[in-house]
Formats: sequence, structure tokens, C-alpha cells
Amino acid sequence: MCLISGGFPLSQAWWDSLPQVDHAWVSKAFFRWSSSNPDTPELDYSRIHKLWWYPAQPALIHNLCPGIDRYFGHRLFVWMPKRLWKYVLVCPHSHCTGVELSHAGSYPIVKKVLDIDGYYLMVTEYLKCPDCRRKVIPWSAAVLAQLDVGHRSEFPAIPTYKYFCNKRVARMLRLTLNG
Repeated sequence: MCLISGGFPLSQAWWDSLPQVDHAWVSKAFFRWSSSNPDTPELDYSRIHKLWWYPAQPALIHNLCPGIDRYFGHRLFVWMPKRLWKYVLVCPHSHCTGVELSHAGSYPIVKKVLDIDGYYLMVTEYLKCPDCRRKVIPWSAAVLAQLDVGHRSEFPAIPTYKYFCNKRVARMLRLTLNG
């Protein structure tokens, strides 16, 4: 199901979990109308080619009244190691030894990550094991351990059950507590 506001496509799950100020620019950056069903939006994976995405910046000279999204939009981090870097990731479950994970679409919830100067948003892909049929999130420790150190260090957050915290915040808290 899609919601249309201003004529742009956005999936229902992202619509619900994405701040309203970011709907327009995220829709334009990542979604397109489905060719098989013109009323249904789909995530265009061919557009995903980098980790960090930013909303359009305000113009220096305004001819018209500027939109709120130009001033209050959030940056977006895209964590899709299998799609971006073509990693061969295997199922982390003990009874599936060496079974390669496949794509299972995008994770339905846009996560908020606390950072030093506010928060940013994170979207990820879902991975699925063809044998055990379980879905795997790519920020899990088992998946991150399969990446080389350089790619693993690109993941900027510390995940918890409900929220995420940027590593810079954790470092700052550690320095504050240690005196």
C-alpha cells in the first residue's frame, strides 16, 4: 500500500516510521512507481550507491517561500552491505552452515540513531536464509563479523533492542565517565 502526498511514492512502512519532514526527499531519492502496478511504490535499489544521503539544502536566494523540509530534514544512513558491496553473507544460525543469505527486501522500520548534534535516520535491507527461512538483520553482530574491518567500521551505530546510538556519543560518554 502507498500513500501519496504531493504526488510522490513512499511505502506504508516507511511513511509510518519516517518523520513527515523527510517524506518528500526520501521518496524522490529511493522510490519509484511500480511498472506492474502504477499505484504501488517500490524501492528502486539501482539508486542505492552510497551510505550517506542528505536532504536538499536551502537556496541562498529565495524566490518563493521555502519549504520546511529544506531546513529540518534529517540525514539518512543506508546500511545494505550485500547490495552495496556485493558481500557473500552466510546464515548465522548453527544448523545452516555456509548457506548464503539472499535479499528479502528492505527493513520496514526506519530507525532513529542518536548522534551528538541530534539524530539521523537509518534504513537497511532484510536478508533471508533459503534453508531455514529466517530473516536476518544486517546490523547483527553475526553479520557484522563477516565483513572486513574497513567495511565493518563504516557502520556508525551501536544497536540496542529499541534504539540506536552513534559510536561518537558512546565515545564521548566513556571519556566523560573516565574523567
